[in-house]
Amino acid sequence: HISTYRGFHFHISNLLSFPSCQRILLCLHCTGTAAMDLLGDTFEDGDNADSEDDEDQDIIGYYSPKRNIRFWVSERYVNARSGHVCVTYRGQAIVWGGSNRNPYRFLPAEEVLVFCPESCTWSCVITGGDLPPGRSGAVAAVVGDFMYLACGFDEDIANRSNNMWSLDLRKMVWTRVLATGCPPLKCDKGAGWSYGGQIYLFGGFGLRPLPGEMMDHHDLDFTEIDDPRSEGSGWSNQLVCYDTSSNKWSWPKTHGKPPLPRAGHAIATVGNKVYIFGGRHEHLRLSDLHCLDMNSMAWVPVLPDCSSGPGPSGRSWHSLVSLAGAGLLLYGGFSNESSPLRDCWILDVANTPVTWRRSNLELCERRWWHTMVVLDYTIIVTGGLHSDNYHPKESIIVNTSPQPLLSISYRAITHEMDFHMRSNSLLDLPRHLLSVILSQKIQISVQNYQDLRKLALGSQEMDISKCLLNRISNFCNKYKLKYK
Repeated sequence: HISTYRGFHFHISNLLSFPSCQRILLCLHCTGTAAMDLLGDTFEDGDNADSEDDEDQDIIGYYSPKRNIRFWVSERYVNARSGHVCVTYRGQAIVWGGSNRNPYRFLPAEEVLVFCPESCTWSCVITGGDLPPGRSGAVAAVVGDFMYLACGFDEDIANRSNNMWSLDLRKMVWTRVLATGCPPLKCDKGAGWSYGGQIYLFGGFGLRPLPGEMMDHHDLDFTEIDDPRSEGSGWSNQLVCYDTSSNKWSWPKTHGKPPLPRAGHAIATVGNKVYIFGGRHEHLRLSDLHCLDMNSMAWVPVLPDCSSGPGPSGRSWHSLVSLAGAGLLLYGGFSNESSPLRDCWILDVANTPVTWRRSNLELCERRWWHTMVVLDYTIIVTGGLHSDNYHPKESIIVNTSPQPLLSISYRAITHEMDFHMRSNSLLDLPRHLLSVILSQKIQISVQNYQDLRKLALGSQEMDISKCLLNRISNFCNKYKLKYK
């Protein structure tokens, strides 16, 4: 146990003599090492009195000396987007792309935002390689150490696309995927998942398929929008598979009645079952639930559309995830009345018959076209919209069970940062763990800048410490303080 009661402090170097505390710090060291293995360091932003003259850096973070990572990225910057993608990889959440509505612009394609659950902080990795264009409404899924990005609305052509890229999550390098076979229709607002080393994509809104494409894919249904300005666009129920080992697209043969064409729907997987809820078809936002058995490739209708009855109303641009031991969790979206939703529902798919029930989780903020993922027992909601031009300022982070000892221990250390800086005890920590501790963007003040400088000098082999030294130097120059 690490005590943080007011007026009662432990020196970290003394803690190391206790076997139980050694085990805690060893676990934290392993956690920090996993984060370093992924991208080096992970960081957060906060309010800073020392950087009033450089507000942009307070928002987008501070570049590392190698300029391949930005530290202390603000929640405001992370969440000022919609139509982005979010996946999980090695215990962290990864956000890419999307667009900002105020003013309208695509987010930089070279930026990948990474969330560290131990410190609840964000960093920004600057990727390289053959970059994709800015894109919204894409499908993303992870197979092995690669994130695959398919379809979406592309900035370079100002239209929907079926092009595909992969991102090596170890090297943070993009590659354009030139696959064989028959690709998906050009569309955005589809949904996808990975299963058995393959990427699957269902639905979307896009260009009408050519007559030959309709004949080749007998299960394909397409509903054209009733608008002469649409140039033949509409909704589809395409199901397309990309095999990562053979680099080939295919259209799997399914059994049973497939769902209606739709876009802006959401997908969650439970074992070998894939569940699809809602989405927009023509002028109606749906509330039906369908299941695809990935072993038999058979479609099964689970719940019909019943927007006027019990359960969640029809919606699009919502989120759906699977929770261990609880089933499906549905949150937010955009209603048939063209208003953002704030309700949250749970469906236990193991029960017969299945019925939706209201969730008591703290997910009650109006939000649509956001993303939601689960890391162990932590739910993370990022981005989206409160209204047409207003993005959220913070992520929603909800723990569905008591926090693990790792997170409690981390918070115990950061809770008494001033004391530990004065006592120089932080330098007793392993370097990987110290980088996670420094992920909290500490406010520099006249009272603490000397202690912070000693801490940064004692760990200056780390990029984050070099950035901290640079911030301290700027602070001293600004207020004409003695730096050494």
